[in-house]
Amino acid sequence: MDVGSYLLKMIVSSTAKIHGHYDFFTGLITLDKFTENDLPLIESALIKSPPPTNTPEAITLRDIRALIKHEVTHFLDHLTTIWGIEFLYRKSRLVESLMHVSAEAQQPLGVYLLNATELQMHGDLVRIHKDIAFDKCDVVRHQLVQSRLYGPIIIVKFFQNDDLVCDVPLSMLSLLEANAIANEYLARFDDLAHMDQEDRVIAEKAVERRLQKILNEPDLAEYSVLIRLAKIHFTFFDTRQLLSYMSVLVNFCLNASIFSLGAITENIRHSFANKNIGDGIWADLCRGMSRHVIAFKTIMFMYNWIHASSPEKRQNLIGLMVSDPYHAIELFWDEHRRAKFNDGQFEKTASLQILKAGNFEDDFRVCSQTIEKNRRWAQQRNLRGCDFDEIACIDILLGDDSVVSCPQRIDFDVTAHSYKIVGPYTKLDHLTKAGVAKFHMPPELASAMIENILTQKEAAQARMRRPKK
Repeated sequence: MDVGSYLLKMIVSSTAKIHGHYDFFTGLITLDKFTENDLPLIESALIKSPPPTNTPEAITLRDIRALIKHEVTHFLDHLTTIWGIEFLYRKSRLVESLMHVSAEAQQPLGVYLLNATELQMHGDLVRIHKDIAFDKCDVVRHQLVQSRLYGPIIIVKFFQNDDLVCDVPLSMLSLLEANAIANEYLARFDDLAHMDQEDRVIAEKAVERRLQKILNEPDLAEYSVLIRLAKIHFTFFDTRQLLSYMSVLVNFCLNASIFSLGAITENIRHSFANKNIGDGIWADLCRGMSRHVIAFKTIMFMYNWIHASSPEKRQNLIGLMVSDPYHAIELFWDEHRRAKFNDGQFEKTASLQILKAGNFEDDFRVCSQTIEKNRRWAQQRNLRGCDFDEIACIDILLGDDSVVSCPQRIDFDVTAHSYKIVGPYTKLDHLTKAGVAKFHMPPELASAMIENILTQKEAAQARMRRPKK
């Protein structure tokens, strides 16, 4: 793979089969497999629900809707969450510097790459040792490793009869794709709701098989690993409940404020057997990075929380996870952090104002409109039951640069923007010719920082305990 294609993979988060993609640098959605000839079909899929039949035409329409829900999830994660708006601001600063003097872009480039390298930096760390479906694996373990290029990483290991099948690194790509896959397949189930029972049963089984293929395929391990882990640990979920839990868990992770992260990281830090590498992950989390670790640990911790509870409480918790998974996640962390979860609204508003103050007018306008108009997304934290007239989005590009508009369109000229961004995109390619790495704190420095913080905390507590004179 040449550096140019590596860069493309690094800054683009795409669907597993490359039928479409969302580019976190350009901020554009593209349905690569479609062209202008498909416009009537796509517009029909966006305007009304597919016929409640299993005809090839109805199946095609459902496929299109599911694909768009997948890519729109990436767009919403980028434009409406604390993590995404921070990334957007860093990208805007980089674009501004690239449009002027490249030599001045090194500092904003380094800051931008903090986020960009988390998206798809671990592809070279996936190791498939045996071509065996994941549902045939009987043991799952994880290991902390320290990468020279990327810092501390959690590797999930799948075994069959003590034989190692696959090593899967956890990354932000794992987190974002878990959300996109969840919303894609929730959309598929939603579109079957009005079918006759007999036809619906057949169609639902086909959707289940399609999802299981994704969850079991080693080549897609980095995309599906978090859903697979949730499926293993929460056997009481049916498929739609599993997907709903996964989507709201991702939303929780992406919207955790810096104050909430501080409390969460204390629980996470103490859970790592490898203290040195765990301290490095703690340092990452304290600056808003490595949010995928929160999802991983939440799944592990909630599993233990449920099974350590009394039988009566266990049933109540399971019922809450099924009916209101976001509330269950909040309840878990409230109990373990001894502090109410901060929804990050203040931080999100502040980030928007910073974007506005930086004179990044296009990004601010699109971002603020996306937040304002996607109220159902903000309330239920996934796209379950949402039709396209309830989802505000920019126009979508097709593979030949044709444009299709969503029913609730955000006013933004994607064609003009795509030409405008070519120059900065090309300069970014040039600046990263030598390769990229994620800035990370060495484990020993992270450990020293923790010791210093704990020492200061103990000293402050000792001063408070002294009797007043």
